[in-house]
Amino acid sequence: MVSRTTPVMNGVHGLAKANGHTSHLRKESSPMAPGFMVSAPGKVIVFGEHAVVHGKAAMAAAISLRSYLLVTTRSKSQKAITLVFPDVGLDHTWNIDDLPWSVFESTKKPKYYDLVTELDDRVFEALRPFIDQVSPSAAPELRKVHQNASMSFLYLFLCLGSPLSNACIYTLRSTLPIGAGLGSSASICVCLSAALLKQIHVLAGPHPDQPADEVDVQLDRINKWAFVGELCIHGNPSGVDNTVSTRGKAVLFKREDYCKPPKVTPLNHFPELPLLLVNTKQSRSTATEVAKVATLKKKYPDVTEQTLNSIDKITMSAYNLINSDSFDPEDEHNIEHLGDLFRVNHGMLVSLNVSHPKLERIRELVDYTNIGWTKLTGAGGGGCAITLLKGDIDPDVLAQVQAKFEAEGFEEYRTTLGGDGVGILYPAVLHNGTDEKGGDEIDQQKFLNAESEQGIERLVGVGITEKRPEWKFWSASLSKTAFYAKSPDWSDVTPIPLLDHGPADQNPALGGTDPGTALATIAYSPRYLEAMSYVRALIAGGERSERVLALSEDVIGMSPSHYTIWVWRMECLRWLWGVDRDDNDTDEEMVGAVVEVEGEDADGDDGDDAAGKQGHHRQSLLTTYPRSLITASFFYDREIPFVTHILSFDAKNYHVWTYRQWLCRHFPEYLLPPSPSVTGRTEGSTSEIESVEILIDEDGLTRKELFADIKATRGMGILAADEAIVQREIAYAKSKIHLAPQNPSSWNYLKGVLRRAGTSLSDQRLWCESFVRPVIQATRATKVTQSVHGEGLGLGEEEQLDFLGDSVRSSHAIDWLAEIYADIGQKELARSCLESLGKKWDPIRRNYWEYRQKLMERGEYAGT
Repeated sequence: MVSRTTPVMNGVHGLAKANGHTSHLRKESSPMAPGFMVSAPGKVIVFGEHAVVHGKAAMAAAISLRSYLLVTTRSKSQKAITLVFPDVGLDHTWNIDDLPWSVFESTKKPKYYDLVTELDDRVFEALRPFIDQVSPSAAPELRKVHQNASMSFLYLFLCLGSPLSNACIYTLRSTLPIGAGLGSSASICVCLSAALLKQIHVLAGPHPDQPADEVDVQLDRINKWAFVGELCIHGNPSGVDNTVSTRGKAVLFKREDYCKPPKVTPLNHFPELPLLLVNTKQSRSTATEVAKVATLKKKYPDVTEQTLNSIDKITMSAYNLINSDSFDPEDEHNIEHLGDLFRVNHGMLVSLNVSHPKLERIRELVDYTNIGWTKLTGAGGGGCAITLLKGDIDPDVLAQVQAKFEAEGFEEYRTTLGGDGVGILYPAVLHNGTDEKGGDEIDQQKFLNAESEQGIERLVGVGITEKRPEWKFWSASLSKTAFYAKSPDWSDVTPIPLLDHGPADQNPALGGTDPGTALATIAYSPRYLEAMSYVRALIAGGERSERVLALSEDVIGMSPSHYTIWVWRMECLRWLWGVDRDDNDTDEEMVGAVVEVEGEDADGDDGDDAAGKQGHHRQSLLTTYPRSLITASFFYDREIPFVTHILSFDAKNYHVWTYRQWLCRHFPEYLLPPSPSVTGRTEGSTSEIESVEILIDEDGLTRKELFADIKATRGMGILAADEAIVQREIAYAKSKIHLAPQNPSSWNYLKGVLRRAGTSLSDQRLWCESFVRPVIQATRATKVTQSVHGEGLGLGEEEQLDFLGDSVRSSHAIDWLAEIYADIGQKELARSCLESLGKKWDPIRRNYWEYRQKLMERGEYAGT
């Protein structure tokens, strides 16, 4: 394969360079969200070029050359988004707050599920000043590429995001040649669409047992917004490129009336076929080639129409062959049939005068060696040729042809036809044979340092002949047929199927004669039913093995809250580790080597119950994990980012907070120190307290759950023993109360800190009164020196408190004052506080406040 020369980055931000790429000096990371990747393929026109312009059918298919987008979350304090595209030298940053969000005051902002068929001129023009800033010193043609990509990105970001969107770096690499008619722009738009939709949590899956209709909804959602991105670049795209890139496999595309949407028919069973793609590197104009055919049709209408009709028949012949029940991609006769259609289609295109001498030279070299069938793809006049390879090629002959291509200045790519569409790697971790625990985390530096297409594929590629299991794809052709029954690894197991019968006397398993039918059966999918039948068989046989782990992982992927499977998995792990065996020979090395990150789909889609099962399982793992193998980095690199990520979009997940508290109670030596002085702590990582503060500051959470969480982190008498921590927490809670005086959680947390430290609420009297007085008087009041147990307020009559007045800024302060006044014997003031709460500030609980007054009158506890 011939690698392309990577342009030098324009470095508009003055960032340091490594391997010719712009790189951020410090590894960008955040406990808020792990980095993730999306990928989408390019495409080729397989049959029907030019005929499709005249209302005939065309077939387009995905190829295994792909674009890859890495999304790295920054700290929100940076409030910026960066688009880095080193293959074309693009690197630009925009401040999120500066973007024209106000444009949606004058035009309707589209919803993520809307169908957008044209750009909003007001949004487009509002973004124009931000696009004009991109690459001002670049050559005109290159600047146009940069600005088109930037407009596509910013338009989608503005429509799908908000001023509160995460600050991120979007880094794009591609193994697709740019501008060769292979759908590179559509591939990029699909990546951007999928990434932005994933970030706003509106994409479900993908997972192996996802229902076909749900898969279709996700793909349709991605495709619609990818089309919007294409509108920004091309103005009037056909929609076929982004459709193929989104869905993968192949589509039949036909547009008889340009005033109406095209008809697109997915070919979900299009086979993956070996393909040789050769780029002539001959520049050409699609408009010029289309005009040639139009001129020919005007000059010779009948002959040209017959040629176009013949191309249409070739396309439909291929479509009918692939869709037939008898089609077998392993059958050489079927491949030869497709190959013959390749050759005839090319001949028709030559007769339309849209070929080129370089394309003919490629065909000549292929025909001479008899390695396959060749045709041009796309508009012709240059661009690329594709060769459907035969199955019995001599590798030496293929190498000789490839050498000739290179010698004549062509770029050659060995690829496949009809592969997967858009996919996701979440988190961006692959098992690349490295020694990194848990796998190789793909950060921006590694991604930028990957050299050439081969380097990108080695580092992050989805795989061609052998797919990387970490990559997941939304695929409408997901197999619903038997999986384990066809695998030789499971041939020794006799599955035990689910007997969903009625009464016992009807159940054949219990001696009955009629299988009967349950009153209400659950509509399990075939994949799930099969997997569970093998689970029953292994449980019945008492098997504990590596394949138990593989099977349990598969079932958990389909049913994340399946309690029995989680327990079974843990029992198997303990047995494999030697924890529960009679020989009591625990293999610590094996235990330490297992990095269990259950919760691959921990993005909120699987529900609160699933999070509970995952948390309990991780807790069991850490209980079993040898204490000698646990270090600070174990928590800072894994557990804190894991739980904080889930809480970043599911802040009130009880199970995650419970697991987090368990970590703090059992590993305080690692999680409680507020500075990076603990051995093994990663530079730039956050302690537990700092991590929670990030959640508060960046997402403005309500702090009912925070109170419980921080209380746990200060356990074992820490608050009572350290006055400095007490004062720090008091100041912290007060700062949050001043930001939101009516947030009950902050008041509750402050009360908990004071009580844990043994400090009287009465010490906070003046501070609480400041929330009742007018702002000027409140400022003066804080300067008044008085005894907290004195009868007077220390103020003039004109400054007496009005608990019903408009100057009241917090009803919670009045609640506190009722308790404080009662405690220091000022019952009239306490009564006034409670009456105002019942009459004005909290009338829905009027009976409760009256009950509090009765308790006070009887001298009983009057506080909460």
